[in-house]
Amino acid sequence: MSNIGENNMEHGLMASQDATYEAQTKAQANASHASDVFDASQNSTVTKTTTDWRDRLRKARIRVTSQRLAVLSTLEDHPHSSAGEIISSVNAGERENLTAQGTYVILQQLEQYGLVRRVSLPDSASIRWETRVADNHHHVQCVVCGRVEDVDCVVGHAPCLTPSDTHDMEIFEAQIVFRGLCKACKAKIESGAIHKEDLPHQLTDELFGTAG
Repeated sequence: MSNIGENNMEHGLMASQDATYEAQTKAQANASHASDVFDASQNSTVTKTTTDWRDRLRKARIRVTSQRLAVLSTLEDHPHSSAGEIISSVNAGERENLTAQGTYVILQQLEQYGLVRRVSLPDSASIRWETRVADNHHHVQCVVCGRVEDVDCVVGHAPCLTPSDTHDMEIFEAQIVFRGLCKACKAKIESGAIHKEDLPHQLTDELFGTAG
C-alpha cells in the first residue's frame, strides 16, 4: 500500500474514533468528564504514572481510555520506542487490547495534541516516539547497537542552529541527531565480540582507516 493510502486510512481511523467524543465534549464543555472517562483506578495494570497522564488527557480534551494510558505510561518508561516496541513492553493485561495499527493511530492522535513527539533517526526502520515534549532537545545514537539517549540543547530554545541559507523560509526547528559509538559497543569491538565486518562502513573507516 502506498504512503498516501496508509495515511488516508490512518486519518480515517483517527476521525472515526474521536468523532463521537468530540461532539460530546462540545455539548458538555462545562460538565463533568466522569461519564466519558475510563476509570483507570479499577484497572490493576495501570502504573503509578497513570494519574498524571489521565489528567493530561483530560486537559487536552481527549477521551481517557485504558489503551491510551497504557501507551503513554509505557512510552514514558521506555522512551524512543517504536509502536511495536511499545506493544512488547506494555503490561500483559493491556497487550491483548493493542494492535500495531491501533497503537500507531493512538500515537498519531497524541502527537496532534502535543502529548508525544516522533523521533526520526537515520537508518531506523520504524518511527520512534517520546513523551518529552516540553523542551527543545536532541538525541545521540550509537551506530552499532542503536541505543538512543536525550541530549539537552545548549541554547535551550528552538531553533538552536541557524542555517547559512534559509531559502526564504522561516526556521522554527532544527532536529539534530549525534551519532557515535557507545562505551559498551566500543568494548565489544576491542575484545573481538563484535567483528569488523559487522560494523557500519563509515565506522570501519573511522576505527581502522579506509585501507582496512
